[in-house]
Amino acid sequence: MQMEKDSLAAASGEVFSGLLSFDQFEQTLCADIAALVPDSVQGFLSLFLSWRQGPWVDTGWSVQEGEEFTLLLNGKAWLSRTYNLSYPAALATWLRIGEQGPIFRSGQDSLSFRAQHSGRLYAKLYPRERWLDRSGAYLGDPPPVNPDEGGGVNLALLRWAPGVSARQGLARILERNPESRWAQAEQQRIRDPGPGLPAGWQDLWELAPSRMFTEVAPEKAPLAPARAIRVQMHDEVAILQKAANFALRPGTTLQWAWRIDALPSLVAENSLPTHDYLSVAVEFDNGRDLSYFWSRDLPVGTHFHCPLPGWSHRETHLVARKGTEQLGQWLQESRDVYADYAEAIGGPAPQRIVRIWLIGVSLFQHGKGSGEFGAFSLACGQERLELG
Repeated sequence: MQMEKDSLAAASGEVFSGLLSFDQFEQTLCADIAALVPDSVQGFLSLFLSWRQGPWVDTGWSVQEGEEFTLLLNGKAWLSRTYNLSYPAALATWLRIGEQGPIFRSGQDSLSFRAQHSGRLYAKLYPRERWLDRSGAYLGDPPPVNPDEGGGVNLALLRWAPGVSARQGLARILERNPESRWAQAEQQRIRDPGPGLPAGWQDLWELAPSRMFTEVAPEKAPLAPARAIRVQMHDEVAILQKAANFALRPGTTLQWAWRIDALPSLVAENSLPTHDYLSVAVEFDNGRDLSYFWSRDLPVGTHFHCPLPGWSHRETHLVARKGTEQLGQWLQESRDVYADYAEAIGGPAPQRIVRIWLIGVSLFQHGKGSGEFGAFSLACGQERLELG
C-alpha cells in the first residue's frame, strides 16, 4: 500500500458521510474490501494530493490495457481559505496513463474505468493556470492566493482482479456491507451515467466531463424555442462547445434565446472570488473568445478580461443583461459581434467565428445557478447559420 499523509487532509466528500481524515478515508475503504482481497480486489492504493507536490505524481502502479479500476475521492483543494476559494475533489483530481495521456477525470467523487492502453499511472491536481494539451502539459503551479493554505484530495484506487468487472466488484462489496455509501454511489453512477450531451455539442476537453447540461423541450411560453439546453449547477464549472464556421464582418450578429432562473452570483462577477456566471460565448480563429453573460449588478455593456489566471489573455466578458426583474422569462438577444469585439477586445479583428460556447460557473462562491438556452444563430446580411 502506498500513501502520503498530511495534517490538513480532513475534508468531506460527496460519496462519504461526515468529515473524513486521511486515515478515516483509508480505513473505511479497507474495511469494505478486506474480504475481497485477492479474489476480487487485486490492489489498493491511497494517496494525498496537494499543490505542494507540483508535477504529476507517479502512483507507483503500471497498468495494462483492459484492466478495470475504481477511483474514489474525498476532500477539496484550497486556493484561499480567506476568500473561501476551493476546488472540489472531482474537479481538482486528474489522472493519466503514460507520459502522453490523454488526461481524464471523474465528474463525481467516484469513477470506474477500463485502461485504454498500458503505461505508468499518474495523478495530479488541476493546475491553477490551465492545461495546455491533452497530454497533461500545463502553464505551471503558481502559489495559492494566500500562502500556506493547505488542503488537498484523498485519492484511492481499487484494481479489480482479472475477470472481475467494477460492476461485479461493487456488487460483492454491497453484498457484505449494504450500507457502504461509496459503493452505492458508484454503482448508481454506473447504472445511470446521465442523458449524455446535447446533440452536436461537446465538452471543452480542459474541463470535461460534465453532467450540468441536458437537452430539453421547454414548457410553452412566449419566445421559448422548440428545443433548449438546460443548465443546473452547484459548486461546479463546465463549458459546452459547438462548431460554427462563420465569417466575422461588420454587422455580424449572434442571436439566442435564454431564460435564466437563478443567477449563481449575488454580487458583481468581475473578481476572482465572485466570478460565477452563466453565459453564451463566441470563439474566434485567433484563439480568443467573447462571453456574453447575465450580471446581477454590472451595467449592460460592461466588459473586462477574465480574472482567472491562464484565462485573462484568452477570454473577455461582456454584460448582455443585468438584474433580477426578468429572471424566469424567455428573452431574445442579438449582439453585433464585430462591434463588440472592437469595443471589448480591440486590435485587428479575427477572420472567423469557429465555435459557440455555453458556460456555467458556480465554483467560486459554491452556489447554484440554473436556466435554459436555445435558438442560437449567426447572421450577416443575407447569410445565416442556424445552430439550434
